[in-house]
Amino acid sequence: MDLGMDGWSLARGFGRPQNLPRRPPKPCPLGQEINVGLNMFPVINMPTRKVYQYDVQVGSGAEKRPVVRAVWTSKAVKNMLGPGWVFDGNRIAWALNNNKSEYRVTVDLDKERGFVPKQEKNIGRNTFKTFIRLTNEVKFDALNGYLKKQADFDNKCLEAVNFLEHLMQEEPSRKFIQIKKSFFEPTPEHRADLSCGVEAAKGVFSSLKIVHSGGGPIPARLAVNVDVANGTFWRVCPLVDLVTAQMRCRDRYELGALFVSERGKKWRQTRMYHECKRLRKIRVDYYHRGISGPQPLVVKEIVDKTPEQHDFTYVRRHEDTNEILETKQVNVQHYFRWRYQIGIQSNLPLVEVTKKGVMVPMEMLHMQKNQRFPYKLNETQTSAMIKFAVTPPSQRWAAIQNGVKMLNWQGDAHLKNFGLGISPQNAVVKARLLPPPDIKFHSTSQKVLGGKAQSGRWSIQNTKFLEPNTEPLDSWGFAVIQDRQSVNSDQTAAFMNKFISIYRAHGGRVTNARPAVFPISLTRGGEMIKDAMQQTTKGCHGKRPQIIFFILPWKNADLYNRIKKSCECRFGIMSQCLQAAHVQRCQDQYISNVCLKVNTKMGGATCVAVGKYGQITTRKTPGDVMIMGADVSHGAPGSEQGSMAALTFSFDHAFTRYAAVVQTNGVRTEIIATENMYLARDYIYKWMTDINKGRMPERLIYIRDGVAESQYGAVLGSEIRDLKDVLRGIGDASNVKLVVLIASKRHHIRFFPQGNAGDRNGNPKPGTLVETACTSPFEFDWYQCAHSAIKGTARPVHYYCLLNEANMPAEEIQQMVFEHSFQYCRATTPVSLHPAIYYAHLASNRAKSHENKSTISSGKENKPAKIGPDGKPIMDEHGKKVVDDSSSMSGMPAPLLQMYHEKGYRKLDWAMWYV
Repeated sequence: MDLGMDGWSLARGFGRPQNLPRRPPKPCPLGQEINVGLNMFPVINMPTRKVYQYDVQVGSGAEKRPVVRAVWTSKAVKNMLGPGWVFDGNRIAWALNNNKSEYRVTVDLDKERGFVPKQEKNIGRNTFKTFIRLTNEVKFDALNGYLKKQADFDNKCLEAVNFLEHLMQEEPSRKFIQIKKSFFEPTPEHRADLSCGVEAAKGVFSSLKIVHSGGGPIPARLAVNVDVANGTFWRVCPLVDLVTAQMRCRDRYELGALFVSERGKKWRQTRMYHECKRLRKIRVDYYHRGISGPQPLVVKEIVDKTPEQHDFTYVRRHEDTNEILETKQVNVQHYFRWRYQIGIQSNLPLVEVTKKGVMVPMEMLHMQKNQRFPYKLNETQTSAMIKFAVTPPSQRWAAIQNGVKMLNWQGDAHLKNFGLGISPQNAVVKARLLPPPDIKFHSTSQKVLGGKAQSGRWSIQNTKFLEPNTEPLDSWGFAVIQDRQSVNSDQTAAFMNKFISIYRAHGGRVTNARPAVFPISLTRGGEMIKDAMQQTTKGCHGKRPQIIFFILPWKNADLYNRIKKSCECRFGIMSQCLQAAHVQRCQDQYISNVCLKVNTKMGGATCVAVGKYGQITTRKTPGDVMIMGADVSHGAPGSEQGSMAALTFSFDHAFTRYAAVVQTNGVRTEIIATENMYLARDYIYKWMTDINKGRMPERLIYIRDGVAESQYGAVLGSEIRDLKDVLRGIGDASNVKLVVLIASKRHHIRFFPQGNAGDRNGNPKPGTLVETACTSPFEFDWYQCAHSAIKGTARPVHYYCLLNEANMPAEEIQQMVFEHSFQYCRATTPVSLHPAIYYAHLASNRAKSHENKSTISSGKENKPAKIGPDGKPIMDEHGKKVVDDSSSMSGMPAPLLQMYHEKGYRKLDWAMWYV
């Protein structure tokens, strides 16, 4: 549920944040008006009757959600309560009547399922006392008052919205597989195989939003955001086939041979163990001829024992008296052959299930259906998932309409009962198509006119870059990594010569047309890059290398990361990786794209956008304005990889070049730690010295990527507070005006242009701006599509203004963001995000390869002290160190890029090493 920063703050008793920018009184006047359809469906009827809220306690109150859900749907509870109740699946229920203030019932799940435990000690284990108690009344007058702008958002509003959200989910959750706010058919017609035992399915996502109404007497309204949901599930198959697919084996016999070879190592350090660890808590059915039907079990672990190696005591009991008739020591393989005449493969691992002490052969287990795959996809799976998920606008809109049919609001008995009505017709709004800028290259080159810029794609053929490399290429080399797929010397020479020719045609400066060319071996491990350094130095008359080109025989993330880490952290030099297949093809377009990167890394700039922003900007010269970008990237869920924070800083008058600094930021910690924000000090000071004649910036635009709405307050209260401390530590910061923007792509809003407002694929044209029907009703935010989607349906960026001390007009901010998207250094298209945060995203992800990985402490959290601009801990009035609550890291972060800093290779600090 999107509440806006006002909603989050007021509902939690914090009060409305001071100086929070209000929604502009008038929409953006720039460009031309167009009609855009949204995947938003207005709420047309609100409940008018009072709703009673109940607290639900099952057993001790600590039972897990599947148990709570099973109790709630039991016959005993249904017969006691009657129809018409709504339940959140955990602790809260709602009803239209309050006939009783409390309900009590004991539910025996075993009895309801017709299951009789064989052992006396298990009788009653699935019996739960259930207590349902009236606790609150949900009224809708407070929410209606907020929509009319007659009252603030408070807890009463939050309670009403929370109820409406669960009311919408009640009926779909009974029919479909629910994953948070998404629903999937339990027996879909089509699922796509992603390999390794994982498949993808399409479903429907829906979420309630409070949005700007677009005008009229009531400024706000409720609407439902409906979109396509793409989910990943484990494949339904025998468990042994799933593990075979996971391990990329041809069949179960190859899997057995692999297991035997793995068992010679430490089991918990093997690849098989780490792959199979994902199967913990997977639900399976136990099949064999000795039981009448499937027995549901839960996997605890795949163990390093074979059916031959695990012995257990078999106990045979009398069916009526339960008297022990026979005991026998037997291994698993012998037991199945003797008891059920089933042959068990002897070299496969056994499966330990949560039923205490029970080991089951893998062949006897079958995956239950509709189990979510919650892990990060590998490269092959990701590629397959993109092909499955990416659809053009027409297909996506058809899928959204199908999702609306699945939700079936008109036939939903619960919605009718409570009086909630949702229109099946989507909202169509008046949007703006912002004027595109001219794209300026070198003065001796051509301009790309606005019409071509609006199409979102242009060519740099016969075009010189805006600024060439600051130092001509003199000491550089080509390192060819040796493998059967490597390029030969003739292919390398052909590519090198063509690169020099094309780079010079783009304005690049090359003084040494005979760079060092040499082979390097992977068997050298960590010394491979040192060899490349020495060979390049030797081939360039003893000069320190400026940049080394590495020709990789195949695409490999580990090899790429090893090269980047050594070059950037150990030696402090630039590197450019090339794939052998592209070098062999030696195509002009590919080489031009490489030139874009090389020119930027060597101090040049690609192009600059010249447009309306220069005409409407308020009294500031470019030298008075600095732009900062910020992003934090995280490791995959469940991995031990920490979070990486990155800050970027504009480093020229035209905002075409950005320096970057990166640092560890705890484990899955989104808010940038205080000591990391203080890394900005040197960069701001350098900007003042080199760009602004020693003066502080009059305006600092801080653009933050990827922050959830619930953390907007933390950005202001922690990151911006720390940034202001940094500015005060540099000099007189009283005249520095901050503008803070949040940019997010993690949302489900999509644009569907009407008439000729879209491109030939049906996507919005670059510059499409939407300010109503999906935005906050009272706060300053907007959705903007700056790029042209090559494949699939374009995803607009949601921008949210948290602070505007400079009082920049809304249209100036919106146009600036749009125009700067044309200045991304390594593309011949505008990009979706502002380059400052695009570069921060690149830098934070690159930093993952820089990290010296160490074991993450599981002990007591040791929060670091806040560090002041002078580098010393901040002390409170009692002389104690002030603890930094913005970070959840254990201890201080391990420094990155430390090695070349110590050796004096700080040159990369001010270069765009991350592109």
